[in-house]
Amino acid sequence: MRVFLIVFMLFLLAFISACAKPQAAPAEPLQIATNSPKKNVSPPPPPASMNGVTRAAFNAGVRTCLERIDQVSKFITAKTQSKFIMSMPPADVDVDRQITSATFEVKLPNEVVAYASMTAAPTTDGGCDALYETVVYWANSCAVVAEKGFPNARQVGVIQQHIKVLLQENVNFRVFLMPAGNEGCVAIKKEVVY
Repeated sequence: MRVFLIVFMLFLLAFISACAKPQAAPAEPLQIATNSPKKNVSPPPPPASMNGVTRAAFNAGVRTCLERIDQVSKFITAKTQSKFIMSMPPADVDVDRQITSATFEVKLPNEVVAYASMTAAPTTDGGCDALYETVVYWANSCAVVAEKGFPNARQVGVIQQHIKVLLQENVNFRVFLMPAGNEGCVAIKKEVVY
């Protein structure tokens, strides 16, 4: 039940942000170069302008995914006020070979608050893949959210009965719309970055 409530609250936050001013939420998918470092290649030096997330990962020993963490975390927090919490592996393991995660509270320019999370993990070929999600509550129906918040996406199905799945052609993200109460909707945008 606790997990459901947490997920529900995240959806609600994402939906509110998108309905209030859909253009304020990241509308374009994150574009990241696909030439990740390969095995036996030294990881890149830390980015010159590390944000707090990247600095925390670097200080903990992350090197392989540092560039990806920097790109995704800067995308999530661009033009916002945000704070984060890092989830790092224990210090007694090789941190650079483990999954790294950050959770954000993001205040958008329109004063809407959103939940976001990102996870990055090294791949077997020496690269790094990542996933991020944003969750916003909208005070509109899911039909209105789909039309106004994601006009270039089309509904491709329903997970079971209530949560609609939207997909936009030629991009690698999906939007999940979940009814919230009588007139609200929670929008979850999820993108995997390879």
